[in-house]
Amino acid sequence: MIENLEAELPIAPSLFGCTRCFGLRVKRDSMIDAHIMDGDLAIIRPGQRVENGEIAAVMVQDLLLEATLKIVRRTKSSLSLHPVNAAYDVMVFKGPRRKRVSILGKFVRVVRRA
Repeated sequence: MIENLEAELPIAPSLFGCTRCFGLRVKRDSMIDAHIMDGDLAIIRPGQRVENGEIAAVMVQDLLLEATLKIVRRTKSSLSLHPVNAAYDVMVFKGPRRKRVSILGKFVRVVRRA
């Protein structure tokens, strides 16, 4: 995983319901209809498992250079990453391509700078 430490927040992780968490700076507007905007800090609870329909931070090998936030949906034959903005396409991974997707953790909360 590529790591780019921007800053540390002087906030106890327990405030976000986790013993350890990290933040991702949101770029662009693929999640804007979920009220997650460009420049926000998305708080992520680390882990490789999220429930179907939850927002997660994910990496996609050989496709994305940075982590992205998307709604994760699974079926028996595919894994799809859904933006929450109609201007963006759903990314669908079937068969061996599913292994390209790594879930970094579950989205917990957004921190917005005023």
